[in-house]
Amino acid sequence: METLDNSYIARFEAIHTDAIALGDAALAEDFDEARFGAKLLIARAESLGMASLVHAAKVIEATLGESGEPLPGYGAAILGVAKTLRPSIRKAT
Repeated sequence: METLDNSYIARFEAIHTDAIALGDAALAEDFDEARFGAKLLIARAESLGMASLVHAAKVIEATLGESGEPLPGYGAAILGVAKTLRPSIRKAT
């Protein structure tokens, strides 16, 4: 079995924390915080080379827009991130 270094594990854990915070912010209709979370998620996913997660997070960013009310479908976009992360969890454990 392949060994993962602690730095990778910590960054991967931060991605999960960010994804949860983004979803919580959207549920609370704090869309500015959700936008910030999407940008953070993109940056962290890029640092780990997780292209599919970067794409899913960019879909969230696009549906949330620059400001104001998000476009329809932002909830489905957030679900897309969750679905993208599930296989990653299995690989990391």
